[in-house]
Amino acid sequence: MTQDNFTAYLFDSIADEYDMDIPGFSENPICNKSPSALRNLFTGVSTLAPKDASWLLCHLNKEKFITIMKQLPLDTMVLIAQELQQRGHALIPVYKVEEYMADLFVKYIRATFD
Repeated sequence: MTQDNFTAYLFDSIADEYDMDIPGFSENPICNKSPSALRNLFTGVSTLAPKDASWLLCHLNKEKFITIMKQLPLDTMVLIAQELQQRGHALIPVYKVEEYMADLFVKYIRATFD
């Protein structure tokens, strides 16, 4: 999976299921971004727009995110743990990566408004 696809996958994984046929629900705005915009989010070159973060805050589902992350292969989780450590995070046991990432995503989304 490319960085842009993985970024869209992660942001879609933390959002509740949405149905375009239900009034008041709309599509996840992150998933429609260009590949370069998604890569910029992935690498930290750019941050979430407030309107995108607001949508995500209204649709957060940490349990869904954790469930989806638990389905990733073990080697992927090891790579994620290593990447987080290289970016200055504490050493995270592989069996806790899903919860740590969920908390990290929520902090990232909320930081848009700080």
